Amino acid sequence: LAKRILAEKNENRIERADYYQRSTYEKLLLGITDIKSGKTTDNLGLGEIMANADTSIISGKNVLMVSLKEKTMQQYYRKSPETKKQIVTGRKEKGIDDQLFAEGWLTTYMDEMFKDIDIYNSNINIAFKPFVGPLSPIATDFYKFFIKDTIQIDGEKYINLGFTPFNSSFFGFMGYITVNDSTLAVKHVNMDIPAN
Repeated sequence: LAKRILAEKNENRIERADYYQRSTYEKLLLGITDIKSGKTTDNLGLGEIMANADTSIISGKNVLMVSLKEKTMQQYYRKSPETKKQIVTGRKEKGIDDQLFAEGWLTTYMDEMFKDIDIYNSNINIAFKPFVGPLSPIATDFYKFFIKDTIQIDGEKYINLGFTPFNSSFFGFMGYITVNDSTLAVKHVNMDIPAN
């Protein structure tokens, strides 16, 4: 099944359509954990901020929320002549990142660190590291695949195909891909990075 999905991936890319439109929502939350109030934070001018730091309910350690950025967008694509357009329809930003870092530096860094992901790409860069994509040409040598379930969505049959790296310390993902039973086009992806 995984080999069949790989064989059809170029036919199923969204760019094969003459036109498409999609809505996108991004949320980026950045925090620093386990910061202790004292001389260092006071010298940086963070004493008052640290006095109001949150405490993690999981670890019980101080958490300084540096930045929260949310954005909604409409994206449009036309195949011929090729045109891409993106309209930001909503934006919300909170945090002290502009007080700590040069203006715009953190946003630029985060945009580079967490680029858009194309599930059909061979490598997917996250945090400046190339991870082998689950639909890479070498995926069947890198990942263990297993059928988790078959489901119906809007009257069509789909397959949930689970995957995990043969070696969990490699730069790979674990999760599942939901594909159409007849076209093998990807409908949904849920993936994470193994703890190791």
